[in-house]
Amino acid sequence: MYYDPGTGQHVLIDGMVVERDALRVVEAINDYDPNLYVLCVDPQRAEGISEEPFVVVEKCSDGTCRPVMRAWTLDDTLLERIRLSDTHRGNILQTLADMEKKEADKKQERYKDRLGEASDISASIMRMKGSNYSVRDPRTGELITFFDDKPAKRD
Repeated sequence: MYYDPGTGQHVLIDGMVVERDALRVVEAINDYDPNLYVLCVDPQRAEGISEEPFVVVEKCSDGTCRPVMRAWTLDDTLLERIRLSDTHRGNILQTLADMEKKEADKKQERYKDRLGEASDISASIMRMKGSNYSVRDPRTGELITFFDDKPAKRD
């Protein structure tokens, strides 16, 4: 008989009491790949199969099940491990190359933004008559003042 003390953490599935969170993880694994099954193994009764209590197996086309992954806990990390290790659905090298390309594009975009800002400042200074513009030389620390009508001056 199934008894839930009111916590709502357990459900009755095919005559067995199962934690809701474990059921959710198993259903998510089955949704990800219908050929994957999660087995719960008693390590003391099934010596040599697995020390870990949970074994993810793949049902092959000939009907045999081969172990794919073992786990001590049945939580979201198991599903994440399955997704990350699946080389049939995603190419790891291509994923890394895409990530590097995105970072390079971001860096190039930041460079273009800074170049555009410097260009705007230079253009506005050149348009003003009798203007001057001062910058500090990063190598020497001197203040350089640029004038519109006379040569630059270092201080």
